[in-house]
Amino acid sequence: MLDLMFGGWHVGGIYTLTSGFPFSPQIGYDASNTGSQGLLRPNQIANGNLSRGQRSPNLWFNINAYSDPAPYTYGDAKRNSLVGPGNNNLDGSLRKVFATTKGQSLEFRAESFNLLNHPSFAQPDPVIDDGPGAAGVITSTALANREIQFGLKYRF
Repeated sequence: MLDLMFGGWHVGGIYTLTSGFPFSPQIGYDASNTGSQGLLRPNQIANGNLSRGQRSPNLWFNINAYSDPAPYTYGDAKRNSLVGPGNNNLDGSLRKVFATTKGQSLEFRAESFNLLNHPSFAQPDPVIDDGPGAAGVITSTALANREIQFGLKYRF
């Protein structure tokens, strides 16, 4: 009876730990006046990356490290010089197959996505001239909050 209840459980999981994706600071207008529709970068006057203790969803990078380029010039900020938020995620599963009669079984399954419910933030707003409260701010998450699902499968 104990083996029926406590034996034969299968546990699985996937742990994902990643650093953030690089991205580039941008300006929202064509300072070069060339009709460019591409990535328009500002001038860089300091390192825009904040230390881990200073970063938050309310301000992910130092927007004051950038300035508008002079008219009819391109900005000198390097491509992909900023690093976005990383990902810390654990997905887990638990399942057991119960034999019912000859050739038949019942499988119970429980699965959890983002089991530890860590927030995985999306990239911040990279446009430095969007103004305070928008530039450098993260307004969404990249992954959903914790999700749990259960399932039963009868095989015959």
